Amino acid sequence: MSPAVLVLDNDRALRDLLVLAVGRAGVPVCAAADAEEAERVLRAGGIGLLLLDLHLGGGRSGHQLARAWEQAGLLPQFLVVTGTPEDPALAELDRMPGFRGVIAKPFSVLELAERARALLLPAAADRPAGREMGASETNAGADAGAPW
Repeated sequence: MSPAVLVLDNDRALRDLLVLAVGRAGVPVCAAADAEEAERVLRAGGIGLLLLDLHLGGGRSGHQLARAWEQAGLLPQFLVVTGTPEDPALAELDRMPGFRGVIAKPFSVLELAERARALLLPAAADRPAGREMGASETNAGADAGAPW
């Protein structure tokens, strides 16, 4: 079975939307609402990409979790999803081996799903399924009406 995407976001509506979009892109996907649930999923294995919210609420940050999970050997490749792309914590994340970029809100959910698909299933990137965001793009092509 192909590795899955784990979506970790405390915003239920965004989490559900990302799960739907990634799943429709043909990638296995699961979700976690909090750090504890995400860690259980990571420990179970099978996760190839983490979509990590930078600000999880409740005093938890994606930055802290990524650091802890990297030290524990649990951190897969990951994309950071954030409304604050200028956050200084991103500089440290950028140095982590699994870091694959920042997705700044607002963003195109479909483009994010295609980027996840391309990271997990590189051969799938050759099939036409929509435009991917380049490595340096953070929110290019954002949907005008999308609240994220």
